Amino acid sequence: MINRLVTPFVTTLALLTVTAAPRAQEKTEKPKTTEAVATAMVLKTADVEIGTAFLEQFDSDNELPNTNEKQHYVLTVTTDGKIQHKLAEGDVGWMHATIYPVALMKLFETEIEDNWEDISGAAIIGLTQMSMTTQDAAKLMKAVKTFPNQIESFAMSISANPQNQLKGLKLSFSLEPTKDTWLGKLAKHLRPHPQGAPKLTAKNAMMRIGVAIDPEGLNTFLTPVVLTLAKFGAKNKKEREKNASLYIKVMNMQDGTYRSVGDPFGGVRRTIGGLLDTTGFAAILHSDQYQRLMKVTESISPNIETEFEAEAFTHRDIKVAKTIVTTDIDTPLAPAGDQINYSAVAGDYLVTTSALSIEDTKKLIDVAADQKIKRSPLAKNALMVMNIKLLDLVDKIVPGNPLSTQEDPAKNLRIVVNNKNASLNVLLHFK
Repeated sequence: MINRLVTPFVTTLALLTVTAAPRAQEKTEKPKTTEAVATAMVLKTADVEIGTAFLEQFDSDNELPNTNEKQHYVLTVTTDGKIQHKLAEGDVGWMHATIYPVALMKLFETEIEDNWEDISGAAIIGLTQMSMTTQDAAKLMKAVKTFPNQIESFAMSISANPQNQLKGLKLSFSLEPTKDTWLGKLAKHLRPHPQGAPKLTAKNAMMRIGVAIDPEGLNTFLTPVVLTLAKFGAKNKKEREKNASLYIKVMNMQDGTYRSVGDPFGGVRRTIGGLLDTTGFAAILHSDQYQRLMKVTESISPNIETEFEAEAFTHRDIKVAKTIVTTDIDTPLAPAGDQINYSAVAGDYLVTTSALSIEDTKKLIDVAADQKIKRSPLAKNALMVMNIKLLDLVDKIVPGNPLSTQEDPAKNLRIVVNNKNASLNVLLHFK
């Protein structure tokens, strides 16, 4: 589990489509209808089975013609429910799909309206169970419904049939925000950090995560996300205001860089996060304000309990806090029992360890305190890079690891997140 004080900045990107929705609804006008909006979805593939299955989904009894090795099918669905197909030249891999959310919502408008009350009602119940008020949950779901107006297009590409061979497979996802919307403006502010991400090594680490995002100008756009997060665990307006103030303060103290190596699912892990205000951050870490963050975490995850000790021990006059996270649900990704985390502000970083001894924690604190942590840009100026030992991960979560029976299995997975041409892109490469 990512350290709670790093969470408000790092995991914000993953929460945008939900938690940013209220602000998006306030400031977004529905894009003007253009010729492109009439197209709801485009699928390109050389696989006749994929193309035929796609036709059947739209109740089309058309048969696809034969192709040669240099051709592929192009299937287009429009907002009137019609589907057309043609042949085109070029290699598109196994499949490439582009979705236009505004047009897609129009295409399925009847189905959405018929089922939205049930979907929204179930979501509101779930949100209230995470300590959000019914009124706030209803507002959030209303905004989620209009969020597709923020997205011009969403594309997905798969290089080969994953059922045949996983090794060498490449997947890519690209989200193009609508210009002049909240999401579009946010995308322009997602830039690589000029100093890169901090470097941290560990032998045989299951997962290595690096984040390097320039915080300058970004936090203004992330404020509505923080304000929504503050509603979780807040019993009244005063509590929400306290949560919001603390979240914004914590967000502004971080420099947008992060490095984690190890096993994030209950195993040994070392983490460092860059800070802009080390003194202020240390004051929060060793105060009852940190316990407030813990309580918010508990409200979102009711099966988790936290126990916090502001000063478990000191090392070189550096206070080290201790958090015991306990869960009663036993899963491969969240083993039942206690997980002990140590956190300290050392040098320019928040240093956190999980399931690591006190002596090894002190060694990591020494490296940060002695300014021995170096930085470097992530590959191709990415915002985030994640390297995973795939066999180790699947071993942990899937009994009998199906990958281990393959003749030449994919052993590693590399995930890269970048922002190019104002589009947010996620690339996955199995190696």
